[in-house]
Amino acid sequence: MPYLMPTPVRCPLCGQQFTAQLEQIVDVGAEPAGRERLLSGRLNAATCPRCGKASAFATPLLYHEPAHELLLIHVPVELNLPQPQREALIGSLTRTLMSRLPAEGRKGYLFNPQTVLTREGLVDRVLRAGGVPAEVLEEQRKRSRLLARLVAASDAEIEPLVKANDDEVDELLFQLLAATIDSARQAGREDEAERLTGLRNRLLSLASWSRERGITPERLDEQQVRIELVEQFLSAEESEWPELARKHNQQLDYLFFQLLTALAEGARDEQATQMRKLRDRLAELTTVGRDLKEGKEALEGLESAADSAGGLSRELLLEQIIEADGDAAVEALALAGSLVLDYSFFILMADKIEAAEKKGDHKEAGRLSALREKLVSLTESWQEASRARAEQVSHQIEELLAAEEQDAAIERLLPQVDEFFLSLLGSRIEMAAKAEQQDTGGRLEQLFQKIVAQLQASAPPEIRLINELMELEDDDAVRQELERRRGELTPAVAGLIEEMLGDMRSRGQESIAGRLETVANLVKSCLSEGAGGRGSE
Repeated sequence: MPYLMPTPVRCPLCGQQFTAQLEQIVDVGAEPAGRERLLSGRLNAATCPRCGKASAFATPLLYHEPAHELLLIHVPVELNLPQPQREALIGSLTRTLMSRLPAEGRKGYLFNPQTVLTREGLVDRVLRAGGVPAEVLEEQRKRSRLLARLVAASDAEIEPLVKANDDEVDELLFQLLAATIDSARQAGREDEAERLTGLRNRLLSLASWSRERGITPERLDEQQVRIELVEQFLSAEESEWPELARKHNQQLDYLFFQLLTALAEGARDEQATQMRKLRDRLAELTTVGRDLKEGKEALEGLESAADSAGGLSRELLLEQIIEADGDAAVEALALAGSLVLDYSFFILMADKIEAAEKKGDHKEAGRLSALREKLVSLTESWQEASRARAEQVSHQIEELLAAEEQDAAIERLLPQVDEFFLSLLGSRIEMAAKAEQQDTGGRLEQLFQKIVAQLQASAPPEIRLINELMELEDDDAVRQELERRRGELTPAVAGLIEEMLGDMRSRGQESIAGRLETVANLVKSCLSEGAGGRGSE
């Protein structure tokens, strides 16, 4: 069963407050469907009872996938939790998870959850553990971010946005947009589907990718072949899938799998289940699918071997790569072990080649030499991609620092702010401090704080209020803050504190529980005084 926490939230469209049941622990070993909820964006999504808008809401999340010994913790920065409260929360969630696991499932990795700063980073780690190539993830992520900005943009903002991101308004983006349109139609949201179709036609007239290829709305409609192919599979008997896959093997590429995943995310439960079943079956029947499966199996073998050996070493990685069967497995292993894929690793590989030559096994020496060249090429391409991303982020930071209307510039860039961006900005702040560049460091720190503030702005107001009350030093300060913000106090706030208090006590977090109880009593007193005052009027 999902681990749910009743949480007061506010609809971002109409402002309606309501209580949503949000998941704080996803244990894929106990409930495999949790992984799909995360990847589809349906995790911690709730529908506003007033306007019907479905939105995803921020909450701490512990993700556990025992098949890959993966334990990830994501505490949204917008919740603005103080470090002691954050650490107590992580410890509490981890203990709750472990209490549910059988004795044989309580392994060492559970004592060291890996922190991810963003929801996007969490999804990325989960997909990488499943063997999806990093470059495929990055390209899809870029297009998804850009598409979200285009959908939210006004008519006047669309053309400048396309010009600034022209190289990313390409086939993949149009595929994602087509899947979004189809999902809206399947859900009966015809007005939204028509609006998105209008956006698609506008983008076709503006983007270089479509103009250079002469792609018109009519021609793009013809590209619905992939969607129709999905429908053809779904209408066929499962016994007919192998023959259909053989017939359409060339069309069943990464873009098809991405489209099928996007359609599954927007489908209703029964249809979504059937689409995921089709995707898994095609992973066995198609070239692309077999590559994905090959990479996943190679990663599972590496994880098992590393666990038995007490950790990943250069020698172990080299052994696994040499024994790998296929390019997809080699690439997956190299990516997973990129931290030890260094000069010393290639020295070990050179020794292997030399040993094969001395034995007279020239065929093996040639195979190893070709493998080495492939690994060198892979590492160079990854390094180049990392350098390019670092240059892009550095340029974006400089643009933000120079912007006259910095807050507005941050708001425009916010969809592109990810874990890498925040990490690089943090590194720039540290470098400025070490170099005693106080002016530069101060401007960078101020920029960081502004970005974090905008990220935090989407947090439910009740959560922000409770966090701020918990940070105050004494009861008098809490009373003063409550008096100042009396208009924000509602029974929902008091109820949320009571729920948090009970949860902290059930987990043995007496220190935090004691402070919460004090805050709860002061909130109740303030609410009671307010009710009494209104009754006497």
